[in-house]
Amino acid sequence: MKTNDLLAQMSLISLVLVSVHVPDDYMHGLDKHVVDNPYGILVFVVWACGLLFFRERLVGRIILLLGGLVAVAMPIIHLNGRYPSDFAASDGAFRFVWTLYASGTTGSLTVILALHELFSRRSSPSRPTALWDR
Repeated sequence: MKTNDLLAQMSLISLVLVSVHVPDDYMHGLDKHVVDNPYGILVFVVWACGLLFFRERLVGRIILLLGGLVAVAMPIIHLNGRYPSDFAASDGAFRFVWTLYASGTTGSLTVILALHELFSRRSSPSRPTALWDR
């Protein structure tokens, strides 16, 4: 499988996981400004455009790199232990924590693959630079 295709798949999974997690923030009362703030939609639109329209270009790879960093930032922001005492017993707590771990994992892979794509394209495109490109 080509690295660029794998980057697109990981980025799509990260985008879906983060977009599922954002409403969870609102439903659990952790972020009441999600519905007041349209900038989250703008972030998802730019991320999706980078994935669907520009992934073969440098700007698309940079957008996917930034999207991966957003996915990695979610668990870093949330997994700090400051939750209400009854949070673990609440509805959706499993999904909330699972999407944090899953988005952190796929986001990390997205960052690694985007960096690989960015740096492998800077070297000569005629010869493969990694074992999985051969």
